[in-house]
Amino acid sequence: MIGLNDSKETEECCSSEDKAVSCCEIEGIVQIDSRGQIVLPRDLRKDAGLTEGTKLVVVRLQNKGEIAGICLYKTDKFNIVVKDTLNPVMKEIFTE
Repeated sequence: MIGLNDSKETEECCSSEDKAVSCCEIEGIVQIDSRGQIVLPRDLRKDAGLTEGTKLVVVRLQNKGEIAGICLYKTDKFNIVVKDTLNPVMKEIFTE
């Protein structure tokens, strides 16, 4: 899905082969304050079960040496992302 949360537009944007991510959705725009903090939209926090003290893994996405994006993963779900990313690589290594 792609589009702002209010519009509820639906358009496939992620590969159906990607088991770690089943769809993408733009939640809104956030701003960094003077202390380097951001506030995630309330509906996103509620839907994701993010409460005070929730730990997130921060992953940088680079393109040609520049940071192109930042992803946040719940720590208790990050192992799924790692497994889905590494399994195809490990299978390829061990079948050679």
